[in-house]
Amino acid sequence: MAYDTNPVDAEDRTADMPLDRQVRFSLGVRHEQSKNVSTGFIFEYIDFGSAKIKSSSLLAGDLIGEYDKNEAFLLVFNGGVVHYDITSISYNAHILLN
Repeated sequence: MAYDTNPVDAEDRTADMPLDRQVRFSLGVRHEQSKNVSTGFIFEYIDFGSAKIKSSSLLAGDLIGEYDKNEAFLLVFNGGVVHYDITSISYNAHILLN
């Protein structure tokens, strides 16, 4: 579980990055097939807050509003190989579920 405060004020927020305060819940498992090989997956829910926008620019004009649903569901698959306990190679695949 994680909580992050909003990175920008409503006056500086843009529609292409509608981030407000963020609350994250994650659950994952990892399985080691051998000493050097592991796989796993993570499910994560992110609530990005209401992300109220109240900005204005010369090109776009006034932009005022908020998002009804500002959330994401992620499913992450990963796998890794460790060589000589010094270097490792890790692969991740992210799937956005909504």
